[in-house]
Amino acid sequence: MDFFSFVKKIHEGACLTIRNKKLIAIMIIGISLTVSRMLFNQNISQPYQLQVGVDVSFIGITAAVVATIQALISIYAYKIYKKLGAGLSLYFFVFLPSISALFLAYLNSIYAISLILVFYIGHAFRESVLITISQQEARDKHRATMVSTISFFTGIAVALLLPIFGYSID
Repeated sequence: MDFFSFVKKIHEGACLTIRNKKLIAIMIIGISLTVSRMLFNQNISQPYQLQVGVDVSFIGITAAVVATIQALISIYAYKIYKKLGAGLSLYFFVFLPSISALFLAYLNSIYAISLILVFYIGHAFRESVLITISQQEARDKHRATMVSTISFFTGIAVALLLPIFGYSID
């Protein structure tokens, strides 16, 4: 494969991605959920846990429990997706973290740790479902390029938005 055919294939795959409304929606959902998760991880989770009374020495344990639950959800995400379907899966991983984050604003006790777990459960499910939907929506001969384009644009958007939202938290 020469360089020009390589560039042509990437261009075609990127254009197909940008023209597909479902893939654009998946990209926007992925951007918003990734930004919210990263902001929560980096700027909110630890201070919140300290505020509700979690001892500093147990914050690492909380992180380990969250990571374990996320791993388990990721293992079974595709099976759950197959049972729920695409539409219900989208609602599940968009609304579950959103509702959890909203309730965290009103719950100021140690019981809020359960909402933090629910927040991360929704995010663990998100990655597998978005990739599966993206691959189903993409055209066969451009599938890898289209899914990579979504990942690339999501990464760029998150990198640009995180400092802005981090600044607003400060």
